[in-house]
Amino acid sequence: LGTTCRDLFSYLLDDSPGSPATSAPFVFPEFSVPGDLVCDSELAITAGSDTVAATLTALIYILATHPDKQARLQQELDTLLTGIDDISYKKLSAVNNAPMLEGVILETLRLYPGAPGGMQRMTPPEGAQIAGKWIPGNTLVSTPTYTLHRDPRNFDQPTSFIPERWSSAANLIKHKEAFNPFLIGANSCAGKAMALMELRLVTALIFRTFTVRLHSDNSHKEKPAAVAASPLSYFDEQEPGWRDYFTAKPPPFEVLLERRE
Repeated sequence: LGTTCRDLFSYLLDDSPGSPATSAPFVFPEFSVPGDLVCDSELAITAGSDTVAATLTALIYILATHPDKQARLQQELDTLLTGIDDISYKKLSAVNNAPMLEGVILETLRLYPGAPGGMQRMTPPEGAQIAGKWIPGNTLVSTPTYTLHRDPRNFDQPTSFIPERWSSAANLIKHKEAFNPFLIGANSCAGKAMALMELRLVTALIFRTFTVRLHSDNSHKEKPAAVAASPLSYFDEQEPGWRDYFTAKPPPFEVLLERRE
């Protein structure tokens, strides 16, 4: 009481309408809003909702197609939680308490990052030497997160869903620093902590309560012969596949939820 907590929108509201960086205002019948404030607000809402939703969609699909991993996660949650009323972030945030939950989330983020293409940067006018290669000046450069996470130089069995690689099978990770679904450095995701909180709580709530299976209607979707052996082929194939529109868009599918005893 009597205190003020400054959040993201506090700093957006502080933006001076007279700043040269401020664009033309959005005019409404009873008020106007600086254009930059509207655009930055839309960006924050999209980045904070679409990415988590896409990751949860991928996670549900993956566990529906890997019933053995789903069963292991449920066994861990049953041991950790007495019921859905017992679900708390404090319990779930400790990796030692829930290594399978943490592994499922991190492995989903590795295979299907919320921003698959990464962020673009521009080289300085004089050019730059990057990883031993000369890049001319004023060139857009980027390292796609999706590609980085599936490079066999960084991860053994890179296209396989192995949550244990984040705990008991750490030898399957060759370069842990290559894992950066939230980017790194000063421009990394400001909502990382909130995103992980949402992923832990929602995943625990769903799989502590339900067993998830793919609906039989999904079986009519034909898969290319080259990827038919993979349970993730529906996501990895060309169409509809996991699409990159700066934030990820997962393909549509249906599941059956069976309430657990």
